[in-house]
Formats: sequence, structure tokens, C-alpha cells
Amino acid sequence: MLQQLIAFLHQPYPDKDDFRSIVIGSLVTGLIVIAILILFIPFGLNEVGGETYKYAVLFGCISCVTVIVFESIQKYILGIRKDQLDWVFWKWLISTLLLVLCIAIANYAYVNILFGDEGYDTSFSWMLRNTIAVGIFPIVGFGSFNLIKNLKANQDIASKIVHTSVPKASTASVALPIKNSTKSFELAVDSIIYVEAMQNYVSICYRNTDNSISKELHRNTISAVEEALNDHQIKRCHRSFLVNPSKIQSVSGNAQGLKLHFEEIDDTVPVSRKYIKEFR
Repeated sequence: MLQQLIAFLHQPYPDKDDFRSIVIGSLVTGLIVIAILILFIPFGLNEVGGETYKYAVLFGCISCVTVIVFESIQKYILGIRKDQLDWVFWKWLISTLLLVLCIAIANYAYVNILFGDEGYDTSFSWMLRNTIAVGIFPIVGFGSFNLIKNLKANQDIASKIVHTSVPKASTASVALPIKNSTKSFELAVDSIIYVEAMQNYVSICYRNTDNSISKELHRNTISAVEEALNDHQIKRCHRSFLVNPSKIQSVSGNAQGLKLHFEEIDDTVPVSRKYIKEFR
């Protein structure tokens, strides 16, 4: 049981960190807070009489703004990427609980600014306890449901992929450009297994004529390499990866998408949700 729980917590978690998704997530959070406060009227909100709705909306707006600020700091200042394989469920839980803490701080400040002059006395521990009480079950429940739903869906997709339409191996060669250089890296298209973006470089994994595996690191962008391979069977499968479909041995699924496996190498390549249709 413990091992299963640990394995579950280490499952890659399906999340997005583009600004549009951040805004949508903040709006959803605000609406959930408003709905809970109106439906259950916790924390003595019934004592404010006809202004219950007003304060519920205000707390919802505070939660909404806090989510935008918190997620933006994670992405743009701390550089935390939530669309990578190392973004797993336990990291998502910790991040979300820290977000709840920030919402509690914002709510505490708001209550003291709003009611401080009226002698309304509340402690931060009280505010934090009640904020967690409102948020913890929806957080864990939604997170677990989202993970299980996506995991099962992608495992089902992976099990149905049959490699009957693998492109015929190409006999062509291609000269891949090297940024800020007059030189290029020439190799047979069919020898390419995958290409990975690595900051300002790309790593090209390919099979030599003696069947050994090599990796070449060149200064370039994944988009430039994709354009050079545009007339060949190499496909984009992730924002950071290109793959040769003829080299795929098997496909497995996790909550973030599919994973591609290759013959005689341990490397796996992710397929993000955006590109899953390319492999069906």
C-alpha cells in the first residue's frame, strides 16, 4: 500500500503554465471559493446579514488575484515549469498548499483592514485553519481525479496505437544547420532517432552505421531543425522534442501524455497532449 501511494505521488502531473491557463485557473478558483462561501456560509458570514454575497464575492476576487500573482512568480521569477516530466503529483500538492497559505495571508490582511476598526478579532492561525478547511478536500479530490482521468485516458490511447502506418525508412541525407556557423551536420534521415531542445542547443540522437548510438550537441533551436527536416518523416511530439516515427518500438501513457520507447536504448521521449493526434 505504501509503495503504491509513493508511486502515485511520483506520477507526472498534467498541468499547464501558460498565462492564459493561469488566468483561467484563477477564475475557476475564485468561483469555487464564492460558491462554497455562499452555499455553506462558514466563518460566521451569516452574521453580516444581507451582505453575505458581497463578502463571498470579495473573498473570491482575493483568491483569484492571489492565484495569478502566485503562479506568475513561480513561472516568470522562479522558472518552475509545469509541463515537464519532473512535475509530479507531490510537487503539485506542495505548490497548491503553498498557494492556499498565500490565499490565507491575503484573506487575513483583508479581514483586518476591513474590520480592524470594528474590533473584529481573528488570528492568522484561525484564518489559515479555515482556509485549508475550505480548500483541502476540493484540492486533493480534484488533483487525484485529474491525475487518474488523464492517466487512464492516455494509457488507453497508448494501448490502441498500432504501428501499421509507420513511414517507410528514408534513404535521404540532410544537412542540419549549426547556428552562427557556416558548417552543418550531415547525416542520413533514417539514422535520426530523436532531437531534443536543450536551452540554446539541440541534442541529436542517432544510430551509426555500426549500430551504435551517438548524440551530437549543436547550437541551434528545435524550430530550425524541424524546418530543415520538414520534407522528411520526422515529427514534432513535444515543445522540446522531434522524433522519427520509424524508430518507435512501443508507446506507453502517463497523465501528461504518451511516452515513446525505442529499440536498444533506455531513453524515452514524451508526447504532449497537443501532439497525441499525430500518433493515433
